[in-house]
Amino acid sequence: MSVREVPGYGGEGRRCYVIGDGDGPVSRLVNEMEAARLEPTEGALDGPESTYAELVALVAQLAHALDDVLRIAECGGTTQAR
Repeated sequence: MSVREVPGYGGEGRRCYVIGDGDGPVSRLVNEMEAARLEPTEGALDGPESTYAELVALVAQLAHALDDVLRIAECGGTTQAR
């Protein structure tokens, strides 16, 4: 049995956790949520030409994604297959 954090926060800024064996429907939903949180940064650096505003937005997205990656890693969300 494992405990892992659900991406995002619950009500009033509290963290949400799922407890289980990692194979149930809630765990699969959490896997999908984690993948969705990490997806926006994929391919972000594909083009060599970017405007200043695009780069600023990209840095903000990457910082947010890094925060998500760190929280997912800290909570043991290592079941995703790529």
